[in-house]
Amino acid sequence: MVQYILSFSPSFAEELNLKLSGEAHVRAYMRPFMQLTEKQMLVVRHYLDLLREVMLSPDVSNVHEVVLDLVRSMMYFVYGLYDKSFTKLYTLSRSEELVGRFLSLVEMHCHEHHTIDWYADEMCLSPKYIANVVKQVTGRTAYECITQNLVKQAKSLLQTTTLPVQQIADRLGFQNQSHFGTFFRRAEGVSPREFRKR
Repeated sequence: MVQYILSFSPSFAEELNLKLSGEAHVRAYMRPFMQLTEKQMLVVRHYLDLLREVMLSPDVSNVHEVVLDLVRSMMYFVYGLYDKSFTKLYTLSRSEELVGRFLSLVEMHCHEHHTIDWYADEMCLSPKYIANVVKQVTGRTAYECITQNLVKQAKSLLQTTTLPVQQIADRLGFQNQSHFGTFFRRAEGVSPREFRKR
């Protein structure tokens, strides 16, 4: 059996701006894979072939926009298949639905809000309750979920842009470059500048 992995940088995923339900995050966490039929895989291959042709074509002036639209279309197709197969096999519990909503909010707002209190307020639940449910469902603390998303965004900005570290710190909601540096070093073992040099 051939296996394929779809993976995007946080900045590209943000540009895609997929409108998926909060449950999608929990579903993908619980079962980050799916099996496609030959016919379904053929459609995905057509998308990938078309993407390759567009990217290699000297005639397309707005390649980036076309690529975004094609990838977005492919992802909606794949997620539709995933959603259908998942629904047949699983029903999310109330806790899993809450965690899905929490993870969706974290992905969209972790660069503005670094503590669980804001997410709890947004969900009209207590921080303690959210923390317990997230730990129970994912095995990670709510803070770890927020931190992992922040680190993912920081790494993407360091790797794919030439923004100064200070601007990245500002964009990710840190008080100053020093706080960002300490946070990043604690998570990755190196400073943002050292990470970028690698």
